[in-house]
Amino acid sequence: GYLFSLPYITASNVSGTFAENVNWKLYASGNGRKKGPDADSKYGLWIKNTNRLVTANEGWEKIADINLDGSYTTVSGADYDVDYTIMQGSETGSLNLKPRSVSEITHTKTDGILKVLRDPRHYYKLTATRTNSSGETITAEIGNDMKTFACRQITNEELAKAAMYHLAYGFYINDGGFPDLSNVEKRFKYMTKGQGATKNGETGSFSFSEKIGQTNPFAGHFTKASATFTFNAYDPKLRCPSGNDATFLAITIPKKTFWLRTASDVDPYIIGIDGETEMTVTMPPNNNTGMDYSCTVKFNCDKEKSIKLSIVRNREPYDLVDKGDSRDVRRTWFPLQMDNDDRYHFKNTGFGWWPN
Repeated sequence: GYLFSLPYITASNVSGTFAENVNWKLYASGNGRKKGPDADSKYGLWIKNTNRLVTANEGWEKIADINLDGSYTTVSGADYDVDYTIMQGSETGSLNLKPRSVSEITHTKTDGILKVLRDPRHYYKLTATRTNSSGETITAEIGNDMKTFACRQITNEELAKAAMYHLAYGFYINDGGFPDLSNVEKRFKYMTKGQGATKNGETGSFSFSEKIGQTNPFAGHFTKASATFTFNAYDPKLRCPSGNDATFLAITIPKKTFWLRTASDVDPYIIGIDGETEMTVTMPPNNNTGMDYSCTVKFNCDKEKSIKLSIVRNREPYDLVDKGDSRDVRRTWFPLQMDNDDRYHFKNTGFGWWPN
């Protein structure tokens, strides 16, 4: 018989932009003992974003139909939020994808097919079908193993929120949260470990101290306990809405004090973090993204309904939140379960941490 195969597909970022580029080669007649798709069929170009919640086709979403002559038409779903630039040939082609909602000026985010939060990678595959000698329709795929991916440049908002998610996730795991997020709807009490702990991290570690009875200096609070946390190049695997796990960043924070409502086990809920916190963000040792998202995130969260947050990238500071005085603003930027919260907000669609 003849082998039904697809030559190749590659993907890469586009330097200096928020775009990604996917390239492919199609089957060409005269390719020895190899067969291409049926004459009346098309190739399919697909993307998978693990940050999105897509139940059909194992999370793969079609972005183009490619004709046998190399011409193609793009496919754009209502929530794709992407602009395409097309380059095509008879056997090879490329497609440039850029999120519509982000720019250097706005520093905002996209929830479309190039969304970035838990996983910076966007995976691509090429498919084709033909009918075999038995009359059965068979499919060839290249990239379905999720080894073909690209990582774009990301905005200050996207990077800061990813870093704050990593920090809140460390608290969640320490409090008894499950990595698969199956108990994330629970209201957790602060769990004191009293010693360093590595939890589900690819590399690095965190540690949390015992509660200490102490008067809180914050005006308007009556808490009587404090504790400390430390993060050392903590690089966890994060469960994505797709069901896949991904690694992204490594975060480091020297020993830091935070405040609890009481030292008892009745209501040891976090009410604030002492002073400004400086979080160093680096790429983990097993980084395979081809990108460097290193930065410094600085924030104040001395109350559950107050947050001030900025980011420094390439020595350039940028203010993202200037003392947002509401719980909802804080929850939008920091999904930590605090005093009056009934859960960690990792699956909260209202604050943007989980897709609708």
